[in-house]
Amino acid sequence: MNPTNTDLTAPLSNEWMQKLADAAKQTALAERAASNFFSTKGGTLSWNNMALPGNKMECIVLLSMHENLYYKDKFDASSPASPACYAFSFDGVDMAPHPEADTPQAKGCNDCPNLKWGTSDNGRGKACRETRRLCLLPASAAASPQAVAAAEAGLLRVPITSVKFWAAMVNKLSTLQLPPFAMITEVSVHVDPKTMFRVEFAVKRAITDEDVLGALMNRMNSERNNMSMAYPKNTTPEAPAAPRKF
Repeated sequence: MNPTNTDLTAPLSNEWMQKLADAAKQTALAERAASNFFSTKGGTLSWNNMALPGNKMECIVLLSMHENLYYKDKFDASSPASPACYAFSFDGVDMAPHPEADTPQAKGCNDCPNLKWGTSDNGRGKACRETRRLCLLPASAAASPQAVAAAEAGLLRVPITSVKFWAAMVNKLSTLQLPPFAMITEVSVHVDPKTMFRVEFAVKRAITDEDVLGALMNRMNSERNNMSMAYPKNTTPEAPAAPRKF
């Protein structure tokens, strides 16, 4: 008996077909590349260095995560570096420096002096930036469960001055008992005289296909690890930080 078959769709028992499907899913998740970031540099919304028409896009906000970022030195666009300390959390509770952060500033974010008002360079804000990181799929992914599985995910960092716009949409949907991933959302970037630019969010329409919603929930689970991947280590070691007791 030949133990192999050149027909890749040759049927096996239902039990074995399910085992193989589960194994294929786990293998694919392990090999999935880390998502790229959308850019809002200079108030221009872009993807892979290409500006998006109208400075906006329609997408599915699959996941959102709290992100705290502390840079020891001022950001240099010509030589970008990873943050010296950073923290991730899906619920924003009990945040602490990532295990791979170069220079953890405290045991927990609640105890960190860089999250105190007046510690930023301008003396008014916080030295550590409290942002949101969003995982986005293109609106076209809502066409079918297969499209959800195949769609490329992208990450968007919401500036601290625009977090209120994201929170407003989330809270509005919450009153309707709806999560953001069940909607097609328009993300747009606008000139702002106070903050240079702002990122806004607007619900365009609901996703009502139950199979698509189920596929989105499965994709959420598979993207959680990508969402919280560590930043690359800085190639130039930072000067040792003053010792902290924690």
